[in-house]
Amino acid sequence: PAALERLAPELLLVDCNQPPPALLAQLAVAQRRPVLLVAEQMAPEQMRAALQAGVSSMQLAGLPPQRLGALLQLALVRFEHDQNLQRDLRQTQTQLAERKLVERARGILMREQGLDEETAFQRLRQLAMDGGQTLATVATRLIDADHLLRPR
Repeated sequence: PAALERLAPELLLVDCNQPPPALLAQLAVAQRRPVLLVAEQMAPEQMRAALQAGVSSMQLAGLPPQRLGALLQLALVRFEHDQNLQRDLRQTQTQLAERKLVERARGILMREQGLDEETAFQRLRQLAMDGGQTLATVATRLIDADHLLRPR
């Protein structure tokens, strides 16, 4: 893994008879680049493990040289696709977490100040705009303050 970081290859081409679990574990560390795995034989559980380790593309049995270019392109495209999916997932998870914070903060305002949902949300939004902060930041601060001030 340290050699991979030093060399910083754009793509990994791994050729082996039957990939051992230790190799798949090392490939999981190298997930920041596309990996094309060429193996003579692989059991279905090894294929699953390879995909979970971040292998972008697999080729079984003999690899005709004329197919190498297409397989490398496939590995690159698959890697980019997977990276985009991972980025989208992280963004969605962040948005959901922020929405939950805003909902909790809105609930606190409704409870403590007797506001309706819309007015509580508008208050949060106004606080965020006035302070030049995100809605999630203001919500987090309000939740923290409520936690400190409310007897448990």
